[in-house]
Amino acid sequence: MTTNKPLGIGFFGAGDVSDLHATGVDRCADTQLIGLWNRTAQTGRAKAESFGCCTYDTPQQLLTDPAIDAVSVLTNLETHLEYVTMALEAGKHVLIEKPVGVTIEEIESDTDEDSTVSEPWDFVDSPCAPAAGVWPQWV
Repeated sequence: MTTNKPLGIGFFGAGDVSDLHATGVDRCADTQLIGLWNRTAQTGRAKAESFGCCTYDTPQQLLTDPAIDAVSVLTNLETHLEYVTMALEAGKHVLIEKPVGVTIEEIESDTDEDSTVSEPWDFVDSPCAPAAGVWPQWV
């Protein structure tokens, strides 16, 4: 199905790396940064203002926003699996660049036969990395 609606992106996390991701989303004509959640609300509000998007009070609030199609998990490693799982269970596409979990067992727990996780895509080594000036096409 093809639509004229840009893919709505949400961020979990508003640390330094969020600047790179926001630039990447901005450079892609088919995406729009809708909003973000950050565990430190004041930081989240400041980043949302600089990115021109909204902020959410909770991760669940972000995930229930119908305008959000995909989520970038930009939090610290220890929380990756929690937020990736939340987003997948909410039916969102997920971009995670670092390990999904802290241990092999933790990662394997989220990739069983019934998992909806697709094949990983190596964003870091891709020519579409933000340093190349092009954001990957979200599929």
